[in-house]
Amino acid sequence: ALLRYRGPLGYSGEDQLSIQVDDHGNTGAGGKQSIVVKIPIHVQAVDNTPKLTRHSSTSSTTCGESVIEDTPLSIGCVSLTDKDSEGIGQSASTVRVIVNANHGAIYSSHVSHWVKVVGNGTGSMEVTGPVLNVNKTLSTCTYIPSTNYHGTDEITFNTPDYSNVNSVDIGGVTIKMKVTSINDAPHF
Repeated sequence: ALLRYRGPLGYSGEDQLSIQVDDHGNTGAGGKQSIVVKIPIHVQAVDNTPKLTRHSSTSSTTCGESVIEDTPLSIGCVSLTDKDSEGIGQSASTVRVIVNANHGAIYSSHVSHWVKVVGNGTGSMEVTGPVLNVNKTLSTCTYIPSTNYHGTDEITFNTPDYSNVNSVDIGGVTIKMKVTSINDAPHF
């Protein structure tokens, strides 16, 4: 006989399998006989890869792909999920998201004591902290093209998988941006 254990989806930790066998009184003298065996089971956690997602623009978030030269644009449409890092505040594990722009700067207006932001207002911003707080910071990101730059740009969001010892940056989200030129007034 084959017996398989399947716990709830995503579960890890301790469990127990109880097996009861009885003979229904069919083995002779002494009446019904039965035995219960308890088998401890340790369900090992698996590494869940973090995931960056680009959401459609809504009334509360925008994710523009076109901006006029020298004009800031909200790009607060990217969020992170990581089942290995759930929790709030000090009970949460740390995650990191790196946001890069080739021809502009990334700025976030939401920086809390739970989040460490390095490079805010530069072409490479790194946000580290609990998932909830990192997502709040990402939701207020603004792209500011380099002064007088026009053309194309790419804004990339990447994250490493901290729970994986051999971690590399996980494929993230790329926003392809078109920066439209304006007719600058001549100056002497």
